[in-house]
Amino acid sequence: MLAFAAGITTPLVVAYSGLSVQLGAHPWWAHSSAWIGALIGGTLALALFGIRLQRAAVLAMGALVASAGAWAAHEGKVAFANSYAEDALAGRFWYWGWIGGLAGLTLLVATAILPHRNRSPLVAGSLDRA
Repeated sequence: MLAFAAGITTPLVVAYSGLSVQLGAHPWWAHSSAWIGALIGGTLALALFGIRLQRAAVLAMGALVASAGAWAAHEGKVAFANSYAEDALAGRFWYWGWIGGLAGLTLLVATAILPHRNRSPLVAGSLDRA
């Protein structure tokens, strides 16, 4: 459960410390994107831990989701700014890109801290098995 808690906490710390705004998130939406990203990433982490997916595969998924989200957020922000805030689709890419990036960050942190690759916090007694 420590891994899950650390994963959920990380995007919230990024948002509430102001780091996400410094990295390009919209100041009005930084906190909501962190909460939604933490919820989605935490749910995804629990689901993947529950089906006992290999740690390397989960890390790869987290990296893919985080990088795709960062790319979408960057491209959306650039297009939104170039349209003088008239391109609503670009604004959505900017917002949802941040959500995806923070969901991937949640998944990466939770997986990296997980004590053993085959242990699942959802399966009773799974921490007792080797």
